[in-house]
Amino acid sequence: MIDKIENTRQALLYLTDCALITVGDMAQLEGKERKRRRYKYEYERHILVAQSGIDLLIKFNIEVREYTRIYEVLALSNRSVKEWAKTHQ
Repeated sequence: MIDKIENTRQALLYLTDCALITVGDMAQLEGKERKRRRYKYEYERHILVAQSGIDLLIKFNIEVREYTRIYEVLALSNRSVKEWAKTHQ
């Protein structure tokens, strides 16, 4: 996938989507698995990284053409990765 990235727009979209994949996966961990594998600080850090990507997409007015996790976050009224993650728990 990374070899198909041709410009900074695609790079930012790709990295933001990767961060959202991690957040979504961490949000889905259940019970003991959550306690063992998802440390709160790590989860919050990944949310912050993904939110930074979303904020940069907004700041630079980068269009999201296809329906993706990024699109789902941008469709929220507050554009919050943290709120988006709650829908994956």
